[in-house]
Amino acid sequence: MKFENLIIVREFNFLLYLFFFIFILGVFSEAGSKFFIIGLPIFYYIFSRFVEPLLTFKKSLSLSAIIIFISVIIVLPPTRKAIASYYLKIAGEGIYSKNTLEIQKELASAARWYPNHPELLYQRYLAAQVKGDLSKARVLLAKAVSAGHNDIDSIYTLARLYSQARETEKEIPLYEQILKIEPNHPEANYCLAMYYDQKQHNKEKAIYHLKIARDNLPADNEWRKRCEEIFSQLGAK
Repeated sequence: MKFENLIIVREFNFLLYLFFFIFILGVFSEAGSKFFIIGLPIFYYIFSRFVEPLLTFKKSLSLSAIIIFISVIIVLPPTRKAIASYYLKIAGEGIYSKNTLEIQKELASAARWYPNHPELLYQRYLAAQVKGDLSKARVLLAKAVSAGHNDIDSIYTLARLYSQARETEKEIPLYEQILKIEPNHPEANYCLAMYYDQKQHNKEKAIYHLKIARDNLPADNEWRKRCEEIFSQLGAK
């Protein structure tokens, strides 16, 4: 291979390795830009001292292919989501032993990899709820449910948050969504019964949902006692 072409290949590889170095430093380090000034001369020394003498044409192509492959894999959504899950797992395991600042750093690391990770949104919802910011909590939980954190408890909690905010048009569809998964869910049936009784004045539907709620609530539950009272008012048994 001509000397000029080998120089071009080496310059290309140097730029490629430099890009990869900056890329890795940026995604793994919270302060990547701060370490860049220190890291760049170290990188240049390692490259010129140990890498460049070994760069035959075939080795250059092979190494370039490996770097490109790794870069592509890292930026793929499944990989980014998996790495975010790792940080979220650490945050979840240490929630009772680490201070708030450390937890926030781990959540920030997860956010850099996959901002819309459902578990990330859910943990941020919990933080907003603890602070008493119910408006922000509603928004974050709605995003978490839409992103996949859609277990029955999360959906029901979101419905109750909408109820507190008097956003009935968003609240009721969530109860109906719950009943598609668990038809005998007592709380969702009770809330729908109240909706049909007080808002829609639909006695038939109110009694239907009320019976399901009553039959699936514990005997000493306050809502069950309330069901019995409403049954008496509606003239049902």
